Amino acid sequence: MSPKSSHQSNFEQTGEQGGRPRTGAAGALTSRPEGFPAVLRSPRVVYHSAWLVLIPAAALGFLYTWLFGVNIPWAEDWTTAVELYQHYIAGTLTFSELWKGNAEHRIFFPYLAMLGFDLLDPVNVLFYIYFQVSLLLVALSIYIYVFTRSFPSRAALWLMAPVALLMTSWRQSETLFWANCLGVVMGYVSAIATIFFLCFITDRRRLWPFAAAAVAGFVASFSFSAGLFTWPIGLLQLVFLPVSRRLKINLTLAWTALGVVAWFLYFYHGQVRPATNPPLCYSPHFFLVLLGSSVVQDENTGQLVGGLLLLLAAVAVGLVAVRRQWGRYLFWLGVMAFSLLCSASATVVRGGWGVPPTGVPPHYATLVIPLIIATYVILVSQAQERASGALWWVVGVLLGVVALCFYQSEVGEYHKGQGLNDLYRYQVYILRTLDTQPEAAMQAFVNTNHDYVRNGAAFLKEHHWSVYAPGSDGDRYAPLDPALPTLPQTTDFHIDGVSQLEGNAGYAVSGWAVDSLHQAPAGGVYLVVDGQDYPVFCELPRPDIADKFHDPSLEHCGFQRLLPPRLLPPGRHRLGLKILTHDRQALLNMPNGFDIDVK
Repeated sequence: MSPKSSHQSNFEQTGEQGGRPRTGAAGALTSRPEGFPAVLRSPRVVYHSAWLVLIPAAALGFLYTWLFGVNIPWAEDWTTAVELYQHYIAGTLTFSELWKGNAEHRIFFPYLAMLGFDLLDPVNVLFYIYFQVSLLLVALSIYIYVFTRSFPSRAALWLMAPVALLMTSWRQSETLFWANCLGVVMGYVSAIATIFFLCFITDRRRLWPFAAAAVAGFVASFSFSAGLFTWPIGLLQLVFLPVSRRLKINLTLAWTALGVVAWFLYFYHGQVRPATNPPLCYSPHFFLVLLGSSVVQDENTGQLVGGLLLLLAAVAVGLVAVRRQWGRYLFWLGVMAFSLLCSASATVVRGGWGVPPTGVPPHYATLVIPLIIATYVILVSQAQERASGALWWVVGVLLGVVALCFYQSEVGEYHKGQGLNDLYRYQVYILRTLDTQPEAAMQAFVNTNHDYVRNGAAFLKEHHWSVYAPGSDGDRYAPLDPALPTLPQTTDFHIDGVSQLEGNAGYAVSGWAVDSLHQAPAGGVYLVVDGQDYPVFCELPRPDIADKFHDPSLEHCGFQRLLPPRLLPPGRHRLGLKILTHDRQALLNMPNGFDIDVK
């Protein structure tokens, strides 16, 4: 390694004169080799135009959340975000509540972040999710910074376009709409920040980078269990840092001591892993599928892609090892090691369940994508340095496979997002009408303890938060305004019938309604039972009605309402409808209804 002045960080351009390659840690490569593609030696305008691609690519995560996100707790959010704020409001929030385990994880710092956002807008899960996406962009900024310090040509920034696309790819759909993934994202980004700060340590600049790395290491450790790997990875970084021997020994001892403290505190209260989880095991098949799940949904394809990624990562490490360039690629090797350790630990902890029918959960993709990024950057840097056409072909293979799988997974996750958005909106409807819903309606809250949902919903309703907040999506199911005018025009509708739910658990009333005045689906429907209004969930797909009226815009005009047995006891009842115009500004003229006999 070339001599390095003591006042320069490991990202600075350092080296010898005479046009020879100059090296530093964390991927610093500042010579201009002859083999570098001509397009990347273009004028400065090429550099600035790269941002026209990077910024929209990085914004894809925000777009996904904006398109499909709904301000409603999902699954474990009821036992983290909602329950946490319940303790805060009740004055029963203690350090033990913040410190307690969540599965294998301790999410102390994500809890603090949730509380901070709750002080701004209580239990608004969209705040958490947008924060998660913002953190992913922080990691992207770190990658871009290190990358740009590694290449002499500013126009090489174009090579970061695939990285920007991967960072907020929709394959991470759970990360982009599930608030409970905050721990995963905070742990991942803090780990990357730890590796990043350690690369700033020099003989003169020894304190603040070390302190910043230590703080980031503790945040990573107590946000997500895999964050504990930052300590052994950081220890290896310190061994290869180009600093004086005495400083290296002191920093290594200090880092080791801090790591021991972090691991001790993490396991101080005993094993936090739930007893209901499968026994620890290692499944090579699950491991490869997990790696491939970063860009593909299918299990078989995922295994092939995972094997290819592992092979290319080995090639990248081999190229570094042949020339003993550990210091030069210190940052990227640390990122690669962290991603592999996360995948291996997830395999040991979750592999006993096997690959679910729906594929590996998308939030794992967030932890595997860094492996692809680090492998890609090392291969690109090596291809550039060696002026190797063969290595550029290898880079092309990696990009080609990732691009093909990326496109397929993005399309799949888009449709998945649409389905989840429909489910979220239905859950909003159930919560806003919970007092008049049968128990069967709670089946909409999949993988969730229904008691937690009912308890949390009562808390949110009491304080008018989340789906009960004024101006939220739940306002569609508020009681009708008595001052709402009734238009003289009639409209087209039909009640398909009243069916009994399985086990005599209640009744389902379904049908369709349109706003014939505006040739659009009805803006809202209320079922009238014995003179009492009950909001109905609309916008269900009815392609038969669209075909009937030869109007595709009417496809989502179906509705359904579940009723508990107490609202339709045995006897005669009168049913009717109140239908809102598409803009919800008036009621349409309706007949008086009809009678039914319930046995």
